[in-house]
Amino acid sequence: MSFVLGNYLVDLLDSDDKKESSLYLNNAGWLVREIWCDLLLYSPNFNQTRLSLSIALGISNNSGALYAYKNNRKAISIETLLILLYFWKHCLNKSDADLHKRLDEFFYREDWTLSTHSKNQKTRVPKVISPKLAYLMGWMVGDGHLKKSHNYLVKLSEKSTDQLNFVLKPLFKELFDINVPIFRRYKNGYALQVGSKPIYRFFKNVLQLKTGKIPDLVWHFDALNKRYFLMGVFDAEGHVICSSTCRRVAISQKDPVFLEQLRIIGSSLGVLFNSPVKHVTRLGVWYSINLGSTVQTRNFASHVGSLHVEKSKKLEKLVTRIGSSESCRSSILYG
Repeated sequence: MSFVLGNYLVDLLDSDDKKESSLYLNNAGWLVREIWCDLLLYSPNFNQTRLSLSIALGISNNSGALYAYKNNRKAISIETLLILLYFWKHCLNKSDADLHKRLDEFFYREDWTLSTHSKNQKTRVPKVISPKLAYLMGWMVGDGHLKKSHNYLVKLSEKSTDQLNFVLKPLFKELFDINVPIFRRYKNGYALQVGSKPIYRFFKNVLQLKTGKIPDLVWHFDALNKRYFLMGVFDAEGHVICSSTCRRVAISQKDPVFLEQLRIIGSSLGVLFNSPVKHVTRLGVWYSINLGSTVQTRNFASHVGSLHVEKSKKLEKLVTRIGSSESCRSSILYG
């Protein structure tokens, strides 16, 4: 199931946005044309209205900017579209509900994209929380990185190039319609990273993602989206040990509060993690939660699972070994 997001266009804005640094909307021409036609038909003095609109937009009365907006030859900034709508509301005595209805009609269409002033990359942004987006949210809060000062950097780190190439890269393409490059960070470490203001603002302002923090939105997810969110965290920060001496599924993080909240999410899905355990090493202090029984390991595998190309195989192997061991014990006990 999908969790529909409210109209978040205004949330994509920032207080330090200026004309050249704003986000621009592509394919908004139909809405600009409708606003223009309403003003033309219902304004008592259209010439005066046109002059006032030009002043409000900071353009010349004879400027071709409005015509370029109407014909989709020029992307319109979110701020400019809002100015147009508020001008339309004021001139024609429309209500707040009328304004929000118009804005929603635009927002929930599927044919618009976002870009910056440079127009180098048009980006689609999701309007619903789907299991795929929930999974990516989990990965981002597990081991993602957002940095405004580095060209609105969005980065996911991972040792497995297969995971980056066959899971995370296609996920970005499907959700945002962009191809994200993969970089080698160090000997055995890689990162999928892109400088994208639209995606950065979507993650930061709308979803409120931050590494090691559970977004408030997650508590309103249904069971399916919670499952994929927890799966994303596990694939980013979890590990599976399946050896003759140790069989364990665990998730590690620096913040024990984060892990306690993951325990609550797991419990809602029928998976019970043990309380966080503190670890002190030469690299610092960190915490982990693990599944304390074979029953909970099986529950995790069936109720949550993994999309990681390597961890999913280890998890499957662990569950198979648990089943073999229990079968062996039963044959010994009951002959």
